[in-house]
Amino acid sequence: MTYFMNNLGNDSAYNFLKLGEKFREAAKILNQHYRNAPDWPTFLLACQGLELYLKAFLRAKSMSLDDLKNKIGHDLQLAYKRSKDLGLWKVAEVDEEMITLLNQVYKERDFQYRASGEWELPLVGDLISFLDRNHSAFLEQAVHST
Repeated sequence: MTYFMNNLGNDSAYNFLKLGEKFREAAKILNQHYRNAPDWPTFLLACQGLELYLKAFLRAKSMSLDDLKNKIGHDLQLAYKRSKDLGLWKVAEVDEEMITLLNQVYKERDFQYRASGEWELPLVGDLISFLDRNHSAFLEQAVHST
C-alpha cells in the first residue's frame, strides 16, 4: 500500500514542508516538557524540521530528489547555501551562525549517537522560534511551486 501526504505526491515541496511542520511541532512539545533544556531528542527534531524546510524551498526551486538526497543529504550549511543562492534571503530571516553551529553536530548525527565531546549550540527554543518565525515564508514558496 502506498501512502501520500496529499495528492501532490511525496516529492512535492509542500509535502517536505508539511513533514517539517510535524518535526517542528514535536520539538515544541518536547521543549515545553524539558523547559528549554538542551535535550538531544528536541534538537534532533528541530534540526530535522529545519532540514525539511530548506529542502522544501529547494524543491520549490526545482532541485531534484536525487540532488536533495545525494548532494545535500543532511548538510544544513550546504542546504542553506544553495537556498540562499536561489533567493531564500529575500523571503526568510536566516540566522547563519545558528545554522553553522548546528550543522556539524546534525550532519554527523551526533544528536542520535551522542558522540563524546563538547558542542557550542544555540538554545533549542531559539531554533524552534526561528522555525516558527519563518514558517509562512517557507509555506508561501512551497505552495507557489505546486
